[in-house]
Order: sequence, then structure tokens, then C-alpha cells
Amino acid sequence: EDFEKSQFRFADSNASIGNATYALFLKDIPTFLHPYVKNASYCLMPPLLRVAMEYPEPHPATNACVKLLLSIRALFVKWLLPPRPRWFHTKRPPSKKDDDGKYHPRYGLYGDAYPDGYEIERLGPPKFEDDKKLGPLYDTKSGKKNILVDRN
Repeated sequence: EDFEKSQFRFADSNASIGNATYALFLKDIPTFLHPYVKNASYCLMPPLLRVAMEYPEPHPATNACVKLLLSIRALFVKWLLPPRPRWFHTKRPPSKKDDDGKYHPRYGLYGDAYPDGYEIERLGPPKFEDDKKLGPLYDTKSGKKNILVDRN
């Protein structure tokens, strides 16, 4: 929040990017709904962002309606929709390591990026491998993880 207070300021570029984003967002929505959708979206913006984009403050009644509709939707999803089917969760990253101590993705958006699996400690650019500020995360010579190494 401190960053937002010090950095969020109105600029013409903010407004032009925001208006272009709205145009893209509203493209598939019927024209007669555009003012209502825009006003509802103003309710979802933090005040500092709304000021930086020079968008109007929403009417308190609009704000209350949007919050009420979102609360009703949340209750509907929580209590009235059936559980998501198992196949819906198959594209999520694995939550635990396999027997070999590595994560094995069950999908590959751009092909099989990690055919032998991966270890989170070894991800990232090689230039950070010996970074003194980060400390030794992985000993490339022995292949041992050094997560609990004394960094002093």
C-alpha cells in the first residue's frame, strides 16, 4: 500500500491503457450493458488505482449491489454447484514429490519441458547458482541440497 501511495499518479498513458483494456474487455458484451459493466468494474478497483486511471468513484448503491451479487455468487458456487470432476484438476502442478524426489508435471503446454522431472531448488537461471546473496541452495558437484546450510 505504501508503494501505491507513493507511485500511483494520474497520467494520460494510464487512462489510454485503461480505456484500451476496457474496449477489449467489453468487446464481447452487448453494447447496452457497457455502462453497467464499467460502473461495476469501478467498484472492484482499489481507490488509488481508480484515481490514477482517472475513473469516477462508483455510487454507493452500485458498490453495495456489486458486493451483494458477488456474495450471492460465492454462496451459489459453494453450496449449490456440484464438486468439480476429477479431470478438472489434472492440469494443476503436482503438489508433492514422486518417489525419486522430483516433481513430474502431468501436462505440458509447450511439450514435455521436464521429461525427468524437476526439483524446485534447481529451477532458475544458472547465473544465480553461485550467488553469494542467495546462499548455496544446491551443491552442483555432489548433487546434494543445501537448504539447511548455515549461511554465515
